Amino acid sequence: MITIVDLVDTLANFINNVVKDYRLPVSSIGIQKTKAPQVVKYFLPAKRSNDTPDFPFVIIRPINGIDDLNESTLKIRIIIGAYAEDAQGIINAINIMERIRLKLYECGVLDNRYRLEKPCHYDIPEEQPHPEYFTSLEVKFNMYTPYEENLK
Repeated sequence: MITIVDLVDTLANFINNVVKDYRLPVSSIGIQKTKAPQVVKYFLPAKRSNDTPDFPFVIIRPINGIDDLNESTLKIRIIIGAYAEDAQGIINAINIMERIRLKLYECGVLDNRYRLEKPCHYDIPEEQPHPEYFTSLEVKFNMYTPYEENLK
């Protein structure tokens, strides 16, 4: 079925494959450890302890959409967070964003159902809360919407 939730799931799987081999520092104080960015749908989970680092991450969040007779367009914000004690953090966040953006352009259509609409917009905020760094990418996908008479 073609739904917003299904698109978010499909995009999460796609992005997870893009970033799974990318190793970045985690946000645990005093621990020198790296991991692939966690891909999260909608929002980061509630913190249960300080032992579980949030960074690095990629959040996939639908933000708005529009329907007409033939198709729906859904805008999704992809939020990237990276952690580093030095300026490498912003470079890591930008690199993750670029990997995702370029792979989306290369693919063009996800799961033969969701077509990427250009242009994509990205943001690299000027103010960054060191040692945490953020970028975001806004993408639009077109998905088929059946006519009203077909829904009966």
